[in-house]
Amino acid sequence: MEEQNSSFFNKAIFKEWYFKKGLILIDIFLIIALIQYFIFDGSFNEMILWAKGFFQFYF
Repeated sequence: MEEQNSSFFNKAIFKEWYFKKGLILIDIFLIIALIQYFIFDGSFNEMILWAKGFFQFYF
């Protein structure tokens, strides 16, 4: 009999596809896009100005 794995994704496959193939970048860009849409009302310029002000204040 074959042993069945209880999880849907094998950890080795998940690690290979998610990190090595760059799928983490898609998640990062989606998070940035959602922040831009909901917090800055879709204005890329406002988001950049906020980030510049943030880094000038703290660094």
